[in-house]
Amino acid sequence: MQAWQALGKILRDGGSWSGHERNCCFLNTQSDQFADVSSIVGLDQVSDSRAIALVDWDHDGDLDLWYSNRTAPRVRYLQNDSKTGNRYLAIRLQGTKSNRDAIGARLELETTLEGPTSKSIQTLRAGEGYLAQSSKWIHFGLGKSQPVKLRIRWPGGAEQSFSRMKSNTRYLIVEGQQPQEIASARAVELADITLPEPRVPSNLRIVPARPLPWPVENVVLTDSFTSVFRTETLS
Repeated sequence: MQAWQALGKILRDGGSWSGHERNCCFLNTQSDQFADVSSIVGLDQVSDSRAIALVDWDHDGDLDLWYSNRTAPRVRYLQNDSKTGNRYLAIRLQGTKSNRDAIGARLELETTLEGPTSKSIQTLRAGEGYLAQSSKWIHFGLGKSQPVKLRIRWPGGAEQSFSRMKSNTRYLIVEGQQPQEIASARAVELADITLPEPRVPSNLRIVPARPLPWPVENVVLTDSFTSVFRTETLS
């Protein structure tokens, strides 16, 4: 209990739970490696971040980002203004025989780009990540492709298929009914702000979880004394 009380006091005094580590964002390069794009996209903030949620907040067809921090600012919004010319398809489900929010529904979208079709699958969940819930709008990024067919398996087991759906469109689909186009008239304009970097105290230190191993040493015996020197490899 004393340790928890001491830890609570450190946090109340503005200390960091994560050791002032910057947030990280990794890009899927569709290979065996990921690329660290934290700085490029502006996500390398020094904050004790916790929950994260994705949503097309400004209805421009790409996903924006909300995340919360234990330290100030407690909530941060990052607006995605990338000019890529890519297409999207957004689906909002409403259950009738299934639960109204259609939690557990599985969506399978076939797309094509001048050739064979490819497939994207998403599931509507009631929670994504630690203490986080993204939008209930299912967002498919299409790139330059066009949608061919959408299949929905509702939580109750019923299935529906739809074709002739348009890209760059938002649809409401009620269980057992045909899709309805939803107008996207929402516009969000937020002023850019610049936050000062937090001051890092000079006595900041990280305590290892276990003792670090000592460096490898060679001991040389001579007639008059014993000398110790450290072996280093230069590259």
